[in-house]
Amino acid sequence: MASASRARARLAGYLPPCWALCVVIARTPRWAFQGRRCGNTSLQRNLQELGRRISIEVNPDSSKNGGTGSALLRSAERLPPKSSIFVNMVKTEVDHFKDVADTTRLLADEGYEPIPHMPVSRLSTAEEFHGTLDMLTEAGARQLLLVGGNDLRQRNAQNELRFRNVSALLKAEAKSMKAAGIQTVALAGLPDSPPWPGWDEKVATRVLLEKVRLVLEAGLKAEVASQFCFNPRQLVHWLRETATALEAEGLHGVTFRVGVAGPTRLKRLRRIAEICEVPADFLHPGMFDLALGGHDRVAAEGLEDAGLGLSQRDLSPFAGEDGCLGRPELACALAEVEGGFEVPAERSQTGNGSGPSVFVECQEDSEEELVIPKDLLYVLAACDGNLAVNLYPFGGLTQSLSMAKSLRAGEPL
Repeated sequence: MASASRARARLAGYLPPCWALCVVIARTPRWAFQGRRCGNTSLQRNLQELGRRISIEVNPDSSKNGGTGSALLRSAERLPPKSSIFVNMVKTEVDHFKDVADTTRLLADEGYEPIPHMPVSRLSTAEEFHGTLDMLTEAGARQLLLVGGNDLRQRNAQNELRFRNVSALLKAEAKSMKAAGIQTVALAGLPDSPPWPGWDEKVATRVLLEKVRLVLEAGLKAEVASQFCFNPRQLVHWLRETATALEAEGLHGVTFRVGVAGPTRLKRLRRIAEICEVPADFLHPGMFDLALGGHDRVAAEGLEDAGLGLSQRDLSPFAGEDGCLGRPELACALAEVEGGFEVPAERSQTGNGSGPSVFVECQEDSEEELVIPKDLLYVLAACDGNLAVNLYPFGGLTQSLSMAKSLRAGEPL
């Protein structure tokens, strides 16, 4: 249990919007890797708790389309009151903020906690920022998700922006946000470092720490909202490393929202991963399905070379009475055992990929196999029971709301 003790010591004070399925770790958190103590009963309980705290992302309604904000409110499986709902902004016109504000108000009036997106690339002047901020807070927003925007580099190159990036916006306006009534600012995190020129995991962490510091110095609460990924081992690695970096810099009380794609048809999800530049190695089949090779349970010695990054010595303590491991035991091992994480192979460097919000839609897919994020949900449940989930309904709102309902009910995935 030494590794679990070290993990608790390093991550004390850091429990875990955007981007897919997200995990939130509550205020004054404690990330307790349960590992060998997280058997099927506690894992199921933690999964159910994830369902109770679930949130989702919606498109803003407009005069030209119904969006998914109003569709969520019409659904028989709508989320419980006080749930967080992210309202994305994908159009390139600054006037689109009015649609975002209208949907924010609609959700706030129904008792939800709306979290509108604010892309820096939409703001050409300080006046546009202040007008947008006032519009969103008057609509009921008390939290914001700040992102650069898909066309940030292009608009910077054309000298069209008031703020070159999120840090520049925070340096100039973080105190204005607090004065307007914003309480929490969510910031983008990247479990899989994109193949952008001059960008890697260390650069991403340094940029994130700067933004977190600016938020906290303004007296606001900070959350890290991650891009989705499909590799549970890489996700746990990123969470540990990011939390350790925050602690080392004295940046305390930061919460996390971890992105994972909601239920989506395979062909569509592969395309989204490609456009968003997210590695699809464990998209389908997932890491645990590959390791188990079609079996429900496998002996530890049969899993050592299964791509988990864990040895037989790491895995054996988590085996059940039958000496074997299934998905729950693999999740516990991955959540507790430190080390064994490989640096992802270098990928070709391209431009800035599109954000996942572009693909949040209301219609349902009707082709191919439905991909459900079982591995990631199990790993997050194994890390701690005090989590919340945010879903990007890539495969349609109904699929994501149905999964949320099943989690709340304690039904098997």
